[in-house]
Amino acid sequence: MKKTLLLSLFAFFAMNIFADEITTTTILDFENGVDSTYAQYVGMVPWLNAAIEVSVDTVVANPEKGGINETNQCWMVTEANGGWWTNFWNVRIADIAISNENAYHEGGMTHPIGEPGSITITEENRYLHVMHYRSALTQGFSMNINTSKNHGNDAAGTFRWDSNNSEAGVWQDHVFDLKALIDNEVAFCGFNIIVNRSWGGVDNPAEPTSYAFDEIVLSSSAIPRGATILSGADNILNASDTAKINSFTFQESPTYDETTVDFMANPFGEDFLNPGGDVVKITKADSVTWWKAFNMDFNGMYLIEPGVTQYLHILFKADTTMDFQISVRDIANKEYTSIETYDKEALTEYGFGFFDYVMDLSEMQGITSLAIRPNLQKNEDDTYNNDLPGSTVYIDEILIDGNPDIRMDPITTVNAIKTAEEINVQILAGNRQLNILGENLLSADVYTISGIKVKSQNLQQNATIAVAQQGIYLVKVNSVEGSIVRKVAVR
Repeated sequence: MKKTLLLSLFAFFAMNIFADEITTTTILDFENGVDSTYAQYVGMVPWLNAAIEVSVDTVVANPEKGGINETNQCWMVTEANGGWWTNFWNVRIADIAISNENAYHEGGMTHPIGEPGSITITEENRYLHVMHYRSALTQGFSMNINTSKNHGNDAAGTFRWDSNNSEAGVWQDHVFDLKALIDNEVAFCGFNIIVNRSWGGVDNPAEPTSYAFDEIVLSSSAIPRGATILSGADNILNASDTAKINSFTFQESPTYDETTVDFMANPFGEDFLNPGGDVVKITKADSVTWWKAFNMDFNGMYLIEPGVTQYLHILFKADTTMDFQISVRDIANKEYTSIETYDKEALTEYGFGFFDYVMDLSEMQGITSLAIRPNLQKNEDDTYNNDLPGSTVYIDEILIDGNPDIRMDPITTVNAIKTAEEINVQILAGNRQLNILGENLLSADVYTISGIKVKSQNLQQNATIAVAQQGIYLVKVNSVEGSIVRKVAVR
């Protein structure tokens, strides 16, 4: 590998301020064609439709030499027309065992550790980095591990990832977390990329479209090459901070049909928790599909320090009772979701309009995007109901901090965010019971997330409170020093 590449890799990996030492293994860099220590086969799958005009197996000059990729050559496929089934790109690790080659083509994922032609994945090489260039964005691509076919939706986030570049005509580094191989004691033996996910009915651009790949490496670092590390996670979104808002990329009307996103003065001046400033208003029309709502891609990433538990906080208010989904994508292209319930009547009775919803980010290395999808309901057959009436929701004050508790005090400015008063109390949940530990305790009240009181108990010392079923509860503990309310999950 050239000196310039080594320097660029060094600069990239030096950005990982949390890692003691970065290790890398190069799978393919195309500086010597397709020759590689690790790659046995680099080409399109056998069933490529020859009638479609696609040029394949081509090592070409780097179309955009600069930025994060200053190498001379890359691998490229160019489509003149055609659909997704014509552009499966395969890389098979060298000398794959004949006994498992057929399983690889059939989509097998159970290649034993130590099998000839495979690579054992550990924390030292957990992240697969792929530099990618698209002359047009089209519908993005799919990365599939240990197969020459496309994995189903049940493999999303573990053996399959769907992604896209954010900009045409530039190189971007995509990172895929191979932790599922470690967890399942499965070796890495290759991958397949659907380079254009323009499923049937989606027209390709009129001009030929090129898709290039380069500098494919395994690494101990999850941070993409060329990444912008963002600061200010304690203020991801405050609706009054127009400068920061303008740095995000939002998906909204008309891209998302008749759903509109507006930044406006807070109309709820008497709200207990969020009485001032501006808010984000999301208006969803009738029968708009459930996932088409509020999505924002950051102009970089907010890192989560390994071993330091961090929590995402979102203030949410709706005009009716509903379930909604919070979805974040981490820096290794894995989506994490949480389904929350906003019970308008019960929360209003409990004294809330806006309510603080908290999501644990401890499994992630950082986040690159956030989506909030309201009015989420399923039919009896467990499919999502897209025939719901429209709704209006409001969000504000999105941040990451180390506090697992819901915010309970009024928020007046982004620089004056308050949390519940700290008292010497621990609340441990499990086995359908709450264990409350502390000193000078007086009493405890347990509410459902909808605000219905299910338990009330005097406390003179450490106590255990049983609950009837698993779920999310609000626990209010009163002590001599004061009161605190915490949101806990009982399993």
